[in-house]
Amino acid sequence: MRRLEREGRSTSLQRETLKAEGDIAGAKNLDLKMQLIEEKYNLIAEKTGIKAQTEKMRLTPVSRGNIVVDVDGASLDYMSKSFRPQLSEEISSVTAVDRPFTVRRVENSEFGLYAEDRLTKRSKSVRLTEKNIKACTEFLPEGFELPDVLVVDFRKNGITVDAIAGYDRKTGYMLINSQYENAEQILGFVQKNPGYFANQTEYAPYLHEFGHKYYMDCVKSIANLNKIGYNEAEGRLEDLIAAFIHRKNGEGVSLADAIGRKASFEYKQHNYTEVVAECFSVYDASDYAKGLIDTIRS
Repeated sequence: MRRLEREGRSTSLQRETLKAEGDIAGAKNLDLKMQLIEEKYNLIAEKTGIKAQTEKMRLTPVSRGNIVVDVDGASLDYMSKSFRPQLSEEISSVTAVDRPFTVRRVENSEFGLYAEDRLTKRSKSVRLTEKNIKACTEFLPEGFELPDVLVVDFRKNGITVDAIAGYDRKTGYMLINSQYENAEQILGFVQKNPGYFANQTEYAPYLHEFGHKYYMDCVKSIANLNKIGYNEAEGRLEDLIAAFIHRKNGEGVSLADAIGRKASFEYKQHNYTEVVAECFSVYDASDYAKGLIDTIRS
């Protein structure tokens, strides 16, 4: 409960930051996260009989110019948190999805982030990618290693133009479409078909592609531990996933209802990596998703 109280206060502070920066959609996403935190908190309180004190999660902000100070004196400088990409002068050539790209490393990124050479330090898509990856790290299972990420123009490189992101299982690169420059564009894509995608937030494409990497990480682990080929290892992983879903169906919980129509459709097509990707995208918010991911992790 103490951990959730701290997480709630941190989320409240992040929400105030986004509001100050004018990111209303991002702030609304954090409203949903706060709701999930409070639900977990109240459930623990109910089961243990410990008094719930959700007021400890509240932030009482006092504005001082660009500074907001909460009731405990924690402060956050909004202007200092604005990410401005610093691109390397060195140009590298990489290959992903069977295409060559010339990219520059984003030197001040917290992650392995690269921007296509045609993009500048003013690129909104690069800034958005850094912000969204950082936000996604809060929802990832313990031990997950982020892939290197390439921000590139899908249209000019002949990649599916309306896709937001993709993962190349051959090279391990994750690609982000530079045509998407703000949260509203992403939300317009993921929310246009309610109930289809498991995650309806701006982080959905990122978490989904991280899920594809997680799937391949599991395949590689099974292969290495059992000294077998990748194809056999993937077959064993698929059996685990199918067994979990079958068991849940027997309990009266369908994949479509628990995760979404996309996951259900892909499962019927035996496209198990898509099922894992959809579950991975709501790992922190769905008992069904967490159960499936934890099952294949164990």
